Amino acid sequence: MENQFYEWCSRHRWLLIFGLLTYLCTAWFNIGIIASDDYEFGIARIVPAQNWTALSIIHASGIRSPIPNLVLFAFTKTAFFLGFKDPVTQLRFALLFVGLFSYLVYSTFSFAYFREDENKSSVALFLLSFYFLAPMIFTRPLIENLSAPFLFISCWAACEYFKKPQLKHLFISVATLTLACTFRFQAISCATALVLVVVIKRSWRDILPLILAGLLGLFLSGTLDWIYKGGFHASFLAYSRYQAENIHRFGAQPAYVFVALFLGLSMPPLLFQRYHNFSWRTHYSNLVPALLFWFIFTLAHSVVVHKEERFMVPMLPIFFILLTPLATYTWKHSKRRTTIFYALNFSLLPLASLNASQTNLINAARFVAHHPEFKSVVGVDGTLFNFPNAFIPRPLTIKDISSADLTKGTAFQCGEILLIRKDIRESIAKLEYMQFLGSSEPGFLEWVVIKLNPSKNKRRGPIEFYAHNNCPNEELNTK
Repeated sequence: MENQFYEWCSRHRWLLIFGLLTYLCTAWFNIGIIASDDYEFGIARIVPAQNWTALSIIHASGIRSPIPNLVLFAFTKTAFFLGFKDPVTQLRFALLFVGLFSYLVYSTFSFAYFREDENKSSVALFLLSFYFLAPMIFTRPLIENLSAPFLFISCWAACEYFKKPQLKHLFISVATLTLACTFRFQAISCATALVLVVVIKRSWRDILPLILAGLLGLFLSGTLDWIYKGGFHASFLAYSRYQAENIHRFGAQPAYVFVALFLGLSMPPLLFQRYHNFSWRTHYSNLVPALLFWFIFTLAHSVVVHKEERFMVPMLPIFFILLTPLATYTWKHSKRRTTIFYALNFSLLPLASLNASQTNLINAARFVAHHPEFKSVVGVDGTLFNFPNAFIPRPLTIKDISSADLTKGTAFQCGEILLIRKDIRESIAKLEYMQFLGSSEPGFLEWVVIKLNPSKNKRRGPIEFYAHNNCPNEELNTK
């Protein structure tokens, strides 16, 4: 198998090289924030690295496990020790690690899932490398994304066990599932899939080893949590209690949301067709564990009323594996569908990979970071909602005022920088004491979203920067 893998890598070297470069370029250039939790409980607790220690991260973790942030902090702190004091550069180091690790796992196991069929392994590698959302999603510092590679390996080991029951594959699956749960508790739902795999294979003698391996995983992960949090599975228990008590506050979505999401990700109707001379049993018999992982994980999240698209990130790589036989058939038998897929996918790939979300806020924060003359940031009417002040390496006072306060001329002082959305500023009469310094524009995709639904996306609009022009002692660099 080792020689077969090296030969496979040699034949796919250009696909592997360009796939890795796509991931790394996305990690470096796209520092967008795709979820508030992504920033508040992740990025803001690992940068600026010079302001954090491992102990302070543990103390700030609250109901969450500190392990994901500690892993990422190792890389932002390394960047700091190498002389990079800019929080954005530190974050890029962490994103490069996430992208590199993810791609190494997905590319390697693209071969491992389909080593008997090179056509399928090539298609799986292509989907995990260049599907338009893959580089962006799989380089994010989300706990869901950190969990995904381990869940991917766990599913592969379960598939290997399904082909030929061997305890080593069962143990690998349990071990990597335990690691996945360390980053994202909800991955534990896939333990049900492992039990079903053993039952379907009627390997009754393996039930006890599976239970013992699972208990060992629970013990080790619980002990690790006890070391960090002072209680056995303290993070899991605290998080579960919080969710049970507050889930009604997060809103409710229909049960079919995630199924609709996966249908959309299959780029309909390109894969919706009659599959002539296509043996479903032949193509999917060895992927029964992957089907179980996907079905149980999706079902477990669908019965919970609060749903967000990012919750399905751990299942995306497995979903691409399940799409592979259908995509392989389609690309072989339908030139028209294949051409449409390539045209659509490669049109969306650069947009998704290089257009950072919340660019207006990020660039506003970076502007402030490069102007040390300002000691305070003032926002108007919610302009600073989700403001990423972690991208500013120095301590600042941040306050929010109303547009009515601004017109009075007393709420905005020397030594402060005013950040105001353009639509808010246009609703206010011109203020003579404000000096325009520049603006931060949204990215292309966010411009499209604003144009499609301006009333619901005002927060994504341009942000303008102003200083007080009656401060003769301040030297402002507006470049």
